[in-house]
Parts: sequence; structure tokens; C-alpha cells
Amino acid sequence: MSRLLYVFISLLCSLNAAAIVWRGTIIDADSKRPIQGASITNTASSAIVMTNELGQFDIKGNEGDKVSFYCPGYRSETHIIIKGLEGIRLNFSMKLSSRELNEVIITQRYKTKYQKDSAERRSEQSRVLARQKSSIGSPVSFLAERLSRKQRAIFKFQKTFGTLEEQQFTDSRYTPELVASLTNLSADTLAHFMNSYPMPYDYARAATALELKMWIKYNFNDYLKKSDSLRQLKLGY
Repeated sequence: MSRLLYVFISLLCSLNAAAIVWRGTIIDADSKRPIQGASITNTASSAIVMTNELGQFDIKGNEGDKVSFYCPGYRSETHIIIKGLEGIRLNFSMKLSSRELNEVIITQRYKTKYQKDSAERRSEQSRVLARQKSSIGSPVSFLAERLSRKQRAIFKFQKTFGTLEEQQFTDSRYTPELVASLTNLSADTLAHFMNSYPMPYDYARAATALELKMWIKYNFNDYLKKSDSLRQLKLGY
């Protein structure tokens, strides 16, 4: 009996010793920006992790395990864990998937509040937003725009407007009501969680309703783990 136990323990130790912590960073192939919220799955063990705001992830596996990358709006990829690279943070890039959509006519009846508000904002600022920068092929206009304070202010406004529109859209999907229904958080705790885990615009734009919920639940579990660790640290455990 003791010999069998010894063999079992030895086998368990050898399996644990073979485990590799595979580290990587995922970026957008075109913009080179880190992709937050991409899910990485070890198909052999079914372990799943998500990339953080820097596009980084750590996942355990064994040599030869297949690891799949998935993020809404991007082409899925599969990679194989190779021994000897576990001490290096590897770089990966994902390409946006091109999908042709059928023509859709949106009527006033079916618009969401965000779509209505966005349409009104764009209508009010249509003249300013329609202003385009001159190309370097027109050197006189190109130079004049860079010397004109008014033109610089217009282009700065356009950039700010675009950023605010992205945030408004993200807020329309990543709502306190949705988060509260999935986490039971409220008031300051709810605000703290949402501020600690901001949803990227690209993810909010491409994710389905189910993927939004999965993203929130995954990050909520991470939030609970970090909160518990901090609590133990304060108590001196």
C-alpha cells in the first residue's frame, strides 16, 4: 500500500514538474495596440484566462498542448506550447475578421437611446465633423491648416468627439444595471469594480450579449480574488 502511494505521489510530482507557465502578449496586427479581453484556452486542460489591459496573459499547460486565442471581431488562432520558451513573454498579433453584412435599414422605431443621441450629436456638429485635413499634395492648404489656430481647434474637436462617441457607445453596453444583475454589487463597490475593469471599445463593439456577460463574470471573479488577497494582507494572514 505504501509503495503504491509512493508511486502515485511520484507520478503526480512528475506531472506537476512538466507543467509550463506560458506567457504572452496579444496586440492588434494593424494598430499594434494591446487587445484586452481576448480569451486564451488550453484545449487539453480546458483552462481559460483573459488578457489584461496590456494584452498580457499567463496560462498553464504542458509541452504540445494546443492553445486557442479568441476575441470578438478578430480571427481565431491556435498555437502550440513549446518547451524552453516558458521564461519568455511571447508576442502574438491578431487580425480583424472581415465580414460582409447584409444591408440593414434602421428606422426611428428601432433605434436605441445611444443611436438616437449619437445621430442628434452628429447632426448638430455635421459641418465641423465634415471638415477634412488637406493632403501633403496641396502644400499651401496643408501649411495653412497647421498655422491656423481655428483649423487646429476643429481637428482637435473632431478627435475629442470621436473619443467621446466611443465611450458613450461602450457605456451603452457596459451598464451599471447589467453589471449589478450579474455581480450583485451596488453603489460605491459597483463603481469601483467598473472603474477597475473598464471595457475596451473594440470589445464592446464586437461582442455579443453572451460574450459581454462572460467578460463581466470573468473579471468579477478576478476582482473577488484580488479583494480577498488584499483583505488577507491587511489582516496579516
